[in-house]
Order: sequence, then C-alpha cells, then structure tokens
Amino acid sequence: MLLSEPTHENKSRPLRGVFQRPSGTGPFITAIALLLALGAGHSAHAFYEFARGEFFLQTRGSVTYDSNIFGREEAEQDLLFALNPELQYIRQAGRGNIRAAVGVRFGRYSDFTAENFNDFYSNLTVGYPMPPGTRFGGSFNASYSQDNDISEFADQRRRIRTTRYSFGVNNSYRLSERVGLSNSLSFARRETRGFSTVDTYSGSLGASYLYSQNLSFNTSYGASVSVSDGRATGTKREILSQSVSVGVNGQISPRVSGTASVGVRNTQTLRGEGRDRNSLIVSSGLNWAARANTTVNLSASRDIDLSPDDRTRETTSVNLRVNQRLTAKMSGNASVGYRMTEYRGVDSGTDHVYSAGTGLSYTFTDRWNASLNYTYSVTDSHFRDDTFDRHTATLASTYRF
Repeated sequence: MLLSEPTHENKSRPLRGVFQRPSGTGPFITAIALLLALGAGHSAHAFYEFARGEFFLQTRGSVTYDSNIFGREEAEQDLLFALNPELQYIRQAGRGNIRAAVGVRFGRYSDFTAENFNDFYSNLTVGYPMPPGTRFGGSFNASYSQDNDISEFADQRRRIRTTRYSFGVNNSYRLSERVGLSNSLSFARRETRGFSTVDTYSGSLGASYLYSQNLSFNTSYGASVSVSDGRATGTKREILSQSVSVGVNGQISPRVSGTASVGVRNTQTLRGEGRDRNSLIVSSGLNWAARANTTVNLSASRDIDLSPDDRTRETTSVNLRVNQRLTAKMSGNASVGYRMTEYRGVDSGTDHVYSAGTGLSYTFTDRWNASLNYTYSVTDSHFRDDTFDRHTATLASTYRF
C-alpha cells in the first residue's frame, strides 16, 4: 500500500516559527517539562538521588544541513534543528545493577515544517554480572520507542511514525574455569503506520571456551521467526531463520581486540511467497591500535527481517573508521561504509549505499562536549529504480547535568 506525498504549503514559513508546537504533542511536551523540572535546582554529579540510585539529565542540541531530506532524485534541502533531553537512572546494588533512560527528540525544519517531528524513547536494563569465582550471570532488557522517519516504502517518500517494543533475557553459566554456556530469548514488535505490523521471536544457545585470560572461542545456534499481519499487501508473511556460527572474542593479538564470527544461515518461508535460501554470515567488531593515538575500527554484519511492506529484507553492511586523538581534548575521525539491502517477495530488488564521512569532537569539561560531522552518501536503488546522492553536516553539543 502506497501513501501519497504530503503537500508543503507552509514551506515558506519564517524560521522564527520553527519551534511552534505541532498538534498532538501533549505527551511529549509534558515529558520534557517533567525532565527539565527534575533537573532544575539540582547540582551535582547526579542531580537527584532516589532509592539508592542516581538520576542524570543529559541534553543534546544540534543543527543539521541536509541536501536531500527525502532521499530521492528530486533533491530538497533544508536545515534541521533538534533538541534531545534524556533522563538517566543508574543504580548499583551488590552484583546487580539497573540502568534506565527516557528521552524525547524534537526536530524542527526551517522550510519543510510539515516534516517536524517529536520522537520518544525509553529503555531499561537490569544486569547481574558474572565476575570471576561465580557461575551465573544474566540481564533483562526492555525498550519502547516512537519515531518519525522518512519511509523508503511510501510513495514519493514521506515521514511516517513507527512504534517499537522489545524485551529479552540473556543468561550465562560457567561449567568450569574454561567452559561456559549461554542462552537468550527475545520478542520485538514493529508497528509502521499505514503498513504491516511485524512480530519477531528470537532465541539462541551458545558455548564458549576460555583459551587465555583475555581470549575466548565460541560457537552458537540462533533461530528467529518473523510474522507479518499482511496489512500492507493483504497477504500474511512468516519466515524462519536459523544460523550456526563460530567466533572469537577478546584480545586477538597485542594490537587487535574485539569480536569476529563466521557462519551459515538458512531462511525458510513458512507463509506467503518466497523461496528457501542459504547464505554466509560474517560479523565483526574489531579494533586495531595502530599507534599510540590512532585506532582503526572494522565492523561488519548481515541481518534478515521482514520489511514493513511484507518483503524479506537481508541487509549486509561493512564500515571502516579511523579515530585520531589530536590533543588532550580534541579528536578526529574519518570513515567509509557500504550497505547492500536485498528485497525478496512479490517485487524484488537491491539497494546499494556508499558513504564516506569525517568529523571533529572537542571536550570542554567532563560534562560538556561538542562535535562537527560531515557525511556524503550515494544510493543506487534497483528496488525503487532511482539513484541520488546526499550531503549532511551536523554541529552538535551535549551537556550532562
């Protein structure tokens, strides 16, 4: 189901009206007022203490120039002003810990004010670490968010609200000094306005071997079932994905650390159109300490899910980033990346996205920092049959009360 492009009759509204409140934002305004009220009048390293825990208020403000806000061949440029207050709660109790956060992100465009948005998010993690000498550890996590983003599935691209819920548990068991087991269970729901709702049930079983104090080898089996209600196409979809992988985690060499794994995945279509498929999966998060002030990060992943318009979507991404500390308070970075998204279903196609970027960050104090980042990307879409490029430049500042 395609949605028509909204009109932009208010495109010429002056900048002074950018932060006028859109309709239907009462809950978000109330939330931000509460956050600011809690922060007012409290100093300190944690401005408020409750139930042996500490509250922190962090606020990020940014200005972004975007040369192609809708991501299409007919480019439209604009300035985006964003404000992101976040309230954090941290508590340490013996071996256990609690971390929670709730935040809102207000976005206001200079010209295309019909695309203004208010995003809300929250998350909770309850952890029970497994230090040396203990046999059990685990964590519980939950999250909820509402975000408004430009949808690649809508006709002519437009901003559409997506609501996400998720929760899960992770457990680790130490059988001996060197051998351990792990398992996880999770549920996630994605509701995209005007498109299908997708539920995903996931689980995994794993084993690890501690080769040395700083290095371990592991193997795991994972399975997930994604179910679509078929609202977008009128046909329900269901896919089953199973994978087996082996990997390494820790200090791989004197200068290289991180995680890396390789495996195979089988995807079966249980309901709706589609064919079974086997694919190679590679995942990595590696850090190379090239010099005293230089680090190189390599990340790679391959994920599969159901898109909001009921297609099987497999996304492969690779990113390389160089970080350089310039002074005690200033650092810089440069990065390149590639992402390929394959869509399979009633209509099939592939999107290729190539990107490069650079940035600077400066730390004024332990609570206040600022950054300037630039990214250039080129999208070659066989799925939508269009090609476009995009420039974004963001000046941001973050302060923690």
